Amino acid sequence: MTAPPPKAPPRPKRGFRWLGVANIERIVVFSVVTIAGVLLWTSVSRLVRVRSESRDLTRRIAHLSGEIDVMRSQWPSSRTQQVASRIPAAEATLFQGPPAVAEWIESVRAAAIPLALETDFEFVGAHTQALNRAIAVMQTRLHIAPDRDSESVRPSYNRLLELGQSIARHPKRLDVLELSVSGSSNSVGEATALIEVWSDTPSAAAP
Repeated sequence: MTAPPPKAPPRPKRGFRWLGVANIERIVVFSVVTIAGVLLWTSVSRLVRVRSESRDLTRRIAHLSGEIDVMRSQWPSSRTQQVASRIPAAEATLFQGPPAVAEWIESVRAAAIPLALETDFEFVGAHTQALNRAIAVMQTRLHIAPDRDSESVRPSYNRLLELGQSIARHPKRLDVLELSVSGSSNSVGEATALIEVWSDTPSAAAP
């Protein structure tokens, strides 16, 4: 009799059993250690960043505290009260709104007529100053030129100087920021001045 053929070895079942319990435990431990390491590194990085921001904030606080101490030493209460006492006088020099500014412009035009000068106001812009209340600062460019149809015996530079002095003597707050004069050696061709007008109420439109 012939011997029966040997049986084929059983095929391993599908799944993770073929890895073995020891290998599965190693994979689980490695995964846990990796996740823990990532979380630890993230926490350390965040802690370092927070400490750096805290140091920067502490330095800024110390710097601001030093500046405040210097300001307090330079501005004692007596000096602060002295400045506060001058505020009403300074407020009295402000134009009382756009109507007062328009009235000043008309007065300049009227003063230029007997001097044989032509004037033209050009609105440049306006902004507000935040003091104890909103104060409007309007910029206007004043163009002055001799009247070509007039036969004044006075030199044009003399007439221009007189008009400029009348503007400078105005009791309200006027700041001449720029002044340019052009002409020949014997006469003045034209003059342009950039003037800031301070008003106690906002001025949104050009005069």
